[in-house]
Amino acid sequence: MRDEADIVDYNLAYHLARGVDAVIVTDHRSQDGTRERLEAWARDEPERVHLLREDGEEVQQAAWVTRMARKAERELDADWILNDDADELYWPEVGDDLKAALAKVPHRFGALELPRVNFVARPEDGRRFYDRMTAREAVSTDAIGRALRPKVAHRANPRMFVSPGSHAVRGAPRYWLTCRKPLITVLHFPRRTYEQYRHKVEIGGATPGYEHKTMVDAHTALQYGRLEERYLEATTREQGLVEDTRLRDLLHSEKWEALLSTHGRPR
Repeated sequence: MRDEADIVDYNLAYHLARGVDAVIVTDHRSQDGTRERLEAWARDEPERVHLLREDGEEVQQAAWVTRMARKAERELDADWILNDDADELYWPEVGDDLKAALAKVPHRFGALELPRVNFVARPEDGRRFYDRMTAREAVSTDAIGRALRPKVAHRANPRMFVSPGSHAVRGAPRYWLTCRKPLITVLHFPRRTYEQYRHKVEIGGATPGYEHKTMVDAHTALQYGRLEERYLEATTREQGLVEDTRLRDLLHSEKWEALLSTHGRPR
């Protein structure tokens, strides 16, 4: 994570309430309160939240994610590992929670493909992101129109390596087989407000090692003064979208209140 103060509490509370036993987080140079929030989680939930800190200039995403995955296997006795970003919420499509969904993966598979869906920007009106952002792309694509690459969850193994973007794993024979059953979907909320998005583009474009094509394209628009215009156009987009209220409905339900009373609520 880096400067994700508006969503960090929801991310941790959501996943811990949806079947995740423990979270390892690497904070990279956050200065907006994200690190302080993570430190509070790690202090109050030492068995469930483990914080690593990186303060160097360059981002080394694949190396850091691999380190966290190996730490989970070695120190936390993990069975399955989900390589999550701050703006991603993992939704179980079968069973009551993520653990139940992962239990549906046949034993011969070492990894599970996780399709991603992009929720689009919506006008800011004082409501939280999950109340406003209830429209997602019917077919999610990247900046150059290609189908959005899925992520993978994988069984823990001390010899594995996670690829950049967490789209694949390698290093152990069982990872050659990836299950593609629709068991878990990644709900992606990248543009929650303009200020949040502008800041992400600004620091992403100026950080060595952060060379994602979407970020490079957005940073170019920022440099030429076109980012806000592009963002505002996105908030009025209707074509190619479907309504998806499942996160909003869950977070307003009695079921969610019951989960929070058991697993802890956002700070």
